[in-house]
Amino acid sequence: MLAVAAGLAGELYERALVALVDALGEAGDEHWQAWMREDVELWRTSRRTDHHRRAFGGMGSFNDRWMLGDIWVETSTAQLAHITALTAAEPPERFVQVHGIFTHDVRLHQRRCCGQEFVRATDLTNLAATAWASWAIPRMVTDGTTTAREPYVHFVELQAQGVERCTTFEAACQACGGTQWTNSRVPVW
Repeated sequence: MLAVAAGLAGELYERALVALVDALGEAGDEHWQAWMREDVELWRTSRRTDHHRRAFGGMGSFNDRWMLGDIWVETSTAQLAHITALTAAEPPERFVQVHGIFTHDVRLHQRRCCGQEFVRATDLTNLAATAWASWAIPRMVTDGTTTAREPYVHFVELQAQGVERCTTFEAACQACGGTQWTNSRVPVW
């Protein structure tokens, strides 16, 4: 599911940046949270984005940060960082549209063995969080609307109905004990 953040670049930048500070706090990423807090201050006092733009690209950049927390927070963080990075480069008065990320190839990874299909439970959660963030975050940055997660979780669960849950694909098949796995990626959206 795709949404577009649309509005004046400066307004989108500030809303996304403030939300990014909060998300990084939820993720427990103190370094980047402090960096982005400085960006908020620079924006509000002098309309500067140069410090923020330096966060992206190169070794040790924001792009290299490890996922530290909950997948819902991490997908939100990635969406917000994407919006801030693109709007920071625009004149604040320019009307822009920023497409969300995670919009291509949103698929469920399944494995098959002995006629049964298996999916990792964590993949279901990751897929729901990715789809939700691709819609909810651009929408929230545009107009402040919040979108519930539950419909996304429910939709993904329905798509995986009849598929056995497993914790790992590295182990033997839960049904037959074999390791003759075949892989497939099933489109969900």
